[in-house]
Amino acid sequence: MKTVLLSSLLIVTLFLMPSCGGDLYQTEIRTIDSLLTALDSAEKAFWTIDSAAARTAYADVNKDLGHLTNLIQDTLEKNEALLLSRYRGIRKPLREYLLKQTVMKKEITITRKQLEDLRHDLDKELLTKENAQLHFTKESGLARLLINSLYISTESVDIFLRRYAEVNPSIDSLVQVKEQQLQKKTIP
Repeated sequence: MKTVLLSSLLIVTLFLMPSCGGDLYQTEIRTIDSLLTALDSAEKAFWTIDSAAARTAYADVNKDLGHLTNLIQDTLEKNEALLLSRYRGIRKPLREYLLKQTVMKKEITITRKQLEDLRHDLDKELLTKENAQLHFTKESGLARLLINSLYISTESVDIFLRRYAEVNPSIDSLVQVKEQQLQKKTIP
C-alpha cells in the first residue's frame, strides 16, 4: 500500500514540475491533468477497501466492548487491559471511514468537476491572469488535500482491519473467560 502511495506521489510530483514555453497556461493545465490522474488513482485505492468488512468489524468491536463492559466486575490484569485498549483503538478509525464514504464520494465528484472546469477555462484563456492564478492555487491545493486524505484513509482502514483480524480472537477468548468467571461468582 505504501508503494502505491509513493509511486502515485512521485508521478504527481513529476507532472507538477514546470516546463518551458507554449501557451499561456500550459504548465497549469499539465498540473491539472496530473491532479486528475492522481485523483483517479486515489479514488480507486479508496474504493478497494472492503466496506462490508469494515462495517462488520465495527459492529463486532462495538458488540464485544459493550458485552465486556457488562462482564468486567473486577480490576483487569495488565495484559487484559492492554488487549482491551488495543481493541478499543480500532473502533474510531473504522467509524470515521464509514462516515466518510458518502462525503468522500461527493468531494471526489466536486473536485473532479472543479478541476475540469478550471482546465477548460485555462485552455480557452477565459480568465484574467490574476483570477487564473487565484483559482489554480485554490483548486490545486484542495485537490492535493483530498488526494492525500483518500490515501491516508485507505492505509489507515487497511491497518485497522488487519489489527481487528489479529486481536479479535483474543477478545473472544477474553469474553469467554470473563463469562466463566461471572458464572462462578453467581453460582452459590
